[in-house]
Formats: sequence, structure tokens, C-alpha cells
Amino acid sequence: MKQILLIIIFSIFFCCSNHKKHNFQELNGFWFIEKAIAPNGEKKFYKNVEEVDFFEVKGEKGYRKKVISSFNSVNDFFSNNDTLFFSLNFKKNKVFFKYLRNDFYWEEELVKLNKKELRLMDSKGVIFVYKKHN
Repeated sequence: MKQILLIIIFSIFFCCSNHKKHNFQELNGFWFIEKAIAPNGEKKFYKNVEEVDFFEVKGEKGYRKKVISSFNSVNDFFSNNDTLFFSLNFKKNKVFFKYLRNDFYWEEELVKLNKKELRLMDSKGVIFVYKKHN
């Protein structure tokens, strides 16, 4: 009986703590899109893109907005205030960004997150690769 209880406790702890392998604070800041990778491996590179994605996350909620460089300074951006709110959802050891806008819902899967790179996969299997703006 004790063994079964220990297995259940261990399973609950393992399943619930798996999402903590990501430091979601690393998401906060400015990211520019580098490329998109289709499921067949075809790549589309984005060069000289003026728009940058700004992410802010607190706990399991956050927002994302497109910003554009003002060209006055490397770290000076302006936004059209079009903010996209999201929540982080955890399913089967995966992390999803759940978006809702005007009754339209969609998700992106978090594939990779570290200090330098962010990878998100849409519902069609396209992976978007972002690099952190310095």
C-alpha cells in the first residue's frame, strides 16, 4: 500500500513540475523573427524585418505585441497598442500559448525557450524561430 501511495505522489509531482524546466522570465523582452520552418523542412528566412515581438509574462498569463523600431535608437520602439493576451497551458509535458481574440481561439506550442532563442509551433506544424533582441 505504501509503495502505491509513493508511486502516486511521485507521479503527481513529476507531472506537475515538468513545465518548470522552462524559465518563463526569459520570455520577457523583445524578440525578432529569424525564420519559419515548415513541416517538410522548407525554410523561410526573414531579413530586415522592422517589426519585433514584445513578450511580457507574469505567472501563467502574459501578453504579446508587435512593436517597430523608431530608428532613433537601437532600443527605442513604438507600438500600435494592439496587444494579444495569452495564458500558458500545460498538457502532457508540453507548454502551449493559448490566445483569444474576438472569439477566435488558437494555440502555439512552446518548442524551445532560452536566453537567446524562442521556438513556437503553430497548429499546422510550422515552427517560428525567434532571436532575442539585445
